[in-house]
Amino acid sequence: MKAVSMNTEKALVVAGPLIVYRDLMRLKGVGRPGTITELETTKLVALLQRGCSVKYAAHALGISTRAYYRKYQADEKFRREMDAARAFMVIAAHQTIYQHIDEVKVAMWYLERRDRKRYGLRSAATPQALPAKPQVPHIDAEAAVQEFIDRGWLRTNEDG
Repeated sequence: MKAVSMNTEKALVVAGPLIVYRDLMRLKGVGRPGTITELETTKLVALLQRGCSVKYAAHALGISTRAYYRKYQADEKFRREMDAARAFMVIAAHQTIYQHIDEVKVAMWYLERRDRKRYGLRSAATPQALPAKPQVPHIDAEAAVQEFIDRGWLRTNEDG
């Protein structure tokens, strides 16, 4: 298939011996209107923001996924709206995790998924698979502070 430009207003697509005027008609606004209306676009955004997949959102509105992806490819504004709608759920989930990260279970869940090798469970909960609890030595805080002062690493209010 090769494109032939006859002048700036006409763009014809030559497909073998047949000349298809599809592109010219689109330029002039002639032809069947798009299958996805503004109202349906608004409803698509609402469904995608709630985590619905494109397949099920389109089905719920009576739109074919083929029509959705055709408009997604052709219309830049539509593409940006749909991408933003799909990102909404991910951003909301990140915000929820961030708001509750100080809770131990949320922090553990996050670390397990962020770095499975390091924080995930090795296998089923068997005593051999779980790492041993590390022994944390007791630190005398007052002695540590006094040592820092003696070495000159820490100044007191009296030193100025």
